[in-house]
Amino acid sequence: MADVLDMAIPAQACAPWRVRRAVSDWLGGLCGVSPLCDTGEDLVYAVSEAVANCVDHAYSGDGPGAVTVTVTGHIVRLGGARSPRVGCLGPFRIELAIGDSGRWKEPAREPGDRGRGLRMIEAFVDALEVDRARTGTTVTVRQLMDCPAHRAR
Repeated sequence: MADVLDMAIPAQACAPWRVRRAVSDWLGGLCGVSPLCDTGEDLVYAVSEAVANCVDHAYSGDGPGAVTVTVTGHIVRLGGARSPRVGCLGPFRIELAIGDSGRWKEPAREPGDRGRGLRMIEAFVDALEVDRARTGTTVTVRQLMDCPAHRAR
């Protein structure tokens, strides 16, 4: 299993599903468990929501665009040494960056039935960063993966 997942897919309605599937499979291989623990599922949901935001908001009226997903992970062992893939036997930090080349759309003050995507993402991960640039938006999420259920194995 590769330590890095790098995808570029069209910003279409099926993009969140495709990314959810790819990230879930990749993370399951990295962790060595299936199904994923709750922390893993939360991370998959967060990246899926970020992709959905790209699809829904980045290209309105501008024609089709692309969503890029770059996911990197590393294992942090005792003493701070890093090594690739060990599974949920010890904690590791993971970072996911989801980007588009569209335009930022300011969230509504009163979102009604929609417009809570960033708040939902933030609730599912340790850290959320949004970089709005003229060339597009990048959402970066960071999560400590330390699944207690699998540490006891």
